[in-house]
Amino acid sequence: PDGVPILNVPPFRHPPTLEQFAYNEEYETSLPDADEETRAGQEVVPGAAHSLRVRFDVSHIVEILLREGVYSSISMDGGRFMDNAAYFLALNEGKDALLVHIPLENDFPLRESYDMVDALLRVVEEEL
Repeated sequence: PDGVPILNVPPFRHPPTLEQFAYNEEYETSLPDADEETRAGQEVVPGAAHSLRVRFDVSHIVEILLREGVYSSISMDGGRFMDNAAYFLALNEGKDALLVHIPLENDFPLRESYDMVDALLRVVEEEL
């Protein structure tokens, strides 16, 4: 695909958050995963840049969303979880990608999350 929207529902993000950077670092854990592997801060793409910035003007997208009645925020660091790895891989491949953290339903109405994602996809498509 030319564009990759990456959506994640973390328990600690309020309001919806657009991530500006992806990091070439996997989540560090001493607990083995389903394949009995552990992670020790390995690079997502060995030898690639430490971080990559989204090519969109995220602040402009937030302004447009706000004019449409959708409040969102901007973050510089979304953590080192699987969504970050997917984000880094997409940006490293030269894809138009954007990682968005959407709050849990108890913290942000599900209908508003749907509306935000719909508006976000429309705005990003128009920006391209």
